[in-house]
Amino acid sequence: MTTVAPRITPDAAGDRSTAHREARARVFHLLRTLQAENGPPRDLIDGIVDEGVVNDWPDVVKLGMLLQVLYARDIERVSPAECVAELIERTEVEGDTVMTAFALAVRAQDRLHGGDRAPVDADRDLARATVLLEAFTGQMTEAVSAHIECAVACEGRELWELQLAHYEAAERCIDPHEASENRRAVLLYNLAEVQLNWVAALRERHAEGEMRERAALARRALQAADVPIMPEAWREELAIFRELLDAMSPAAGAAQPPTREPRGDYAGYVHLTRALTLQSVAEARLECDRAIERIDPHFSNRMHLFALALAVELEAAHAGHETAGLRWGRELVERRWERRLAALASMESLIDVERLSAEHAELQQHAFLDDLTGLANRRALARFTETLVARGVQTAAVALVDLDRFKLVNDGYGHAVGDAVLQRMAGLLRAGVRDQDLVVRLGGDEFLMLLTMPDLGAARRRCEAIVESIVGCRWQEISAGLCVTASVGVAVGSLERFDEVCATADAALYRAKKAGRARIAV
Repeated sequence: MTTVAPRITPDAAGDRSTAHREARARVFHLLRTLQAENGPPRDLIDGIVDEGVVNDWPDVVKLGMLLQVLYARDIERVSPAECVAELIERTEVEGDTVMTAFALAVRAQDRLHGGDRAPVDADRDLARATVLLEAFTGQMTEAVSAHIECAVACEGRELWELQLAHYEAAERCIDPHEASENRRAVLLYNLAEVQLNWVAALRERHAEGEMRERAALARRALQAADVPIMPEAWREELAIFRELLDAMSPAAGAAQPPTREPRGDYAGYVHLTRALTLQSVAEARLECDRAIERIDPHFSNRMHLFALALAVELEAAHAGHETAGLRWGRELVERRWERRLAALASMESLIDVERLSAEHAELQQHAFLDDLTGLANRRALARFTETLVARGVQTAAVALVDLDRFKLVNDGYGHAVGDAVLQRMAGLLRAGVRDQDLVVRLGGDEFLMLLTMPDLGAARRRCEAIVESIVGCRWQEISAGLCVTASVGVAVGSLERFDEVCATADAALYRAKKAGRARIAV
């Protein structure tokens, strides 16, 4: 039987915000169920997207698309590249930096897991996602998830410094109004596991001083994870982590071999702990072989490599002398560490480049935008017309828009209300044009619309629709008794003689004002 997402359509007496919150809560519940073996039905996830579209909830649509991405990756075990590309395209158009970062982090993981020998594109995705999230300082569940995805991408390159930074940022983004206990448990668990992996890498290198310092941090993370919200199964795994940590870097005295039965995903860790603590080299080698066999290199690559390095050490101990295998193993360990540090330096450089690029883009954007309304300014208008001419566009329509008696609004209601009127007017004008058109604030209460249509009749009809939207706008929501109208002058002509076209439109605007305002003249 087909399962579909229950659609909540609030009626006249309903509460749309409540329905919206319930839809979001359902999405986050489905995100958690993705961790189950089979996950939720695919058509249930597709129904979430449909529900968001029907109810005009852009955030629910994007969350549903994100579910589709994760379903393809985690349940169907296929590359989510196509789904991710669609999600990135949508989030970038809507200016949703958090969801863009989330999608970029997922794509970075997909590119790394695809076996790229030179994962430059993956690194760029991760660097850009990191910088996008740096600009977000609020509390939002999507931001928590985005940071976690970035951290997982860092783990694939053993960039533990950056991984920890993302987990700590994720903790700051937890929204207390959302169901966050599960996410907090995930963060505490992951923080402890990162520190454990770091200790293992230092133990491989026999970097005793660094290992003791990192082990102290790992113990602190394990202690912080011992909280009531932690699921019982995870508590068992954290206990296994603690035993392995003590075996790699004893806190006091010699660690004892664990007596627990090796089972579950971390059975190999138990064998590894025994290999580190047994006095008999022969028994330790046997346990190490079992660890290598039972630690999945795709699930726990760091510990699998550590088990292999330990096997070489135990082989040399059994032989009673330094073997060629031990020397080669040590060389590999150092080379891998050097590659890790090089990857970290490269990623930090990429992040710096992304920061500079983001700062430059922001400065450039502000140079072409009106501060109050966010519309294009005169500088942007000049650049836009030059671009159109370069593309071979010869004729366009210019509509000059002027608010009627705007001085009375400022004098009677105050400049704060006047600014709100200008911002509302900017939104109405933006909504009334196509993506290929441009809306400009020339200054004060004067606006210009450059419509890339050579037909005067079509331009007039579009302006008539905009004037109707201005008349029908609920201006009293800004201030009681407020009423706003606008006059429009329209002209069509050659972009190469743009000043003349603007002068013609200005003359038409004058006629509209003289004829009684709140009308169009062409």
